[in-house]
Amino acid sequence: MILSKKIRIYPTETQEKKLKQAINTKKIKL
Repeated sequence: MILSKKIRIYPTETQEKKLKQAINTKKIKL
């Protein structure tokens, strides 16, 4: 949840990159 709040502060491009990285990390962990 904390990461989501921080991501919203970032610009759109950075937000998309962070979200993609988070999704990839979750997929790897799962």
